[in-house]
Amino acid sequence: MSNAVTPVLATGGLVLAAGWRREQGFPKNGVKAVAATVVLVIVASALGSTKIGPVVAGISWLILLGAVYAVAPIFSKPASKTVKKGN
Repeated sequence: MSNAVTPVLATGGLVLAAGWRREQGFPKNGVKAVAATVVLVIVASALGSTKIGPVVAGISWLILLGAVYAVAPIFSKPASKTVKKGN
């Protein structure tokens, strides 16, 4: 497995878990998150062994860092308060 694939998989799992917690079930955009993760894993694994592999790995780690900052508020609230009421 390429060095760039691991953070991409972790990002996909983190985003899917955050959506699951926020919506108390499979997220409405969960299929899109899984599809995007699959596409990014294919791209990262194809480019991971090329000359730009370290750049791809760096971008993958930055995407993971951004995802952690984006979903941290979802995991810091109790589960009952993360469900959206109404629309």
